[in-house]
Amino acid sequence: MSKAIFVGRKIELSLLNRFLSQASEGHGALVFIEGEAGIGKSSLISQFKELASRTENAKQMRFVYGYCYEENGEQNAYQPFVEVLSTLLEVNKTASNLAVMFLSILR
Repeated sequence: MSKAIFVGRKIELSLLNRFLSQASEGHGALVFIEGEAGIGKSSLISQFKELASRTENAKQMRFVYGYCYEENGEQNAYQPFVEVLSTLLEVNKTASNLAVMFLSILR
């Protein structure tokens, strides 16, 4: 199966690349990508990850995701954050590492 061709999204990729440059200088960021179903959010993320994997800092990068589904309503408004934190905290659950990780996430 051939890979789909990625078109457009120059502005969005440029902005993500700016965040990537800042992160490589020690200034990480939390990026929200939102939009209606089917507009290419997942494709944009995949393309960015592909480009980021070719950088010299690729081995130090970590991408985590949280998904929010409109049909879940307000009751699950924090679900994306729960998913992201759960993924990050699975790395190492020792008490000292949890404190350090929470501080680094919140900065």
